[in-house]
Formats: sequence, C-alpha cells, structure tokens
Amino acid sequence: MGHLRYLQAARTLGDVLVVGVNSDESVRSLKGPSRPIVPEAERMELLAGLECVDYVTLFSEPLPNATIEALRPDVHTKGGDYCAEDLPEAAW
Repeated sequence: MGHLRYLQAARTLGDVLVVGVNSDESVRSLKGPSRPIVPEAERMELLAGLECVDYVTLFSEPLPNATIEALRPDVHTKGGDYCAEDLPEAAW
C-alpha cells in the first residue's frame, strides 16, 4: 500500500506521472544476485495498470540520470524514505 499511496501523491504534483523502473540488471547490481523478486516486465505492467500512472519507462543504469535528462521533468519524486541530500540524481 505504501508504494500505491506514494505514487498517488506523486501524481498530484504535476500533469503527468512518468514512472522510471530499474531494469532487472540494475536491481541486481544494487541489491544483489537474488533480486529482483518480480521481473521488470511484470513490474512495468503492474505500474502501467494503475490509474495514477500515465507512462512507465525502463532504465538500466544504477541511477536514473539519463532518463531524467531526457524527460526534463519539472518535479522528480522518490519514495518518502529518502531526502534530497541522499539522492545523487537530485542535481539532475
């Protein structure tokens, strides 16, 4: 429920909500060889089915910098357990 509520709140911050999804490869590099539990295609399909999500994109880098640079959003959000100082992509 936390993920859903977070995405619903993120949607209220702009006109369009684009969700960047880490590829399976990038999840493994960040969290170890036993991850992800749910494959990227299924994670993307689940997100695309949510009413609050307009678009879903996949990125394979450890950080979403290239995706952020390509999309150039007015607002970038990330889960509530992060603060801007802890996000290397915040500068993008």
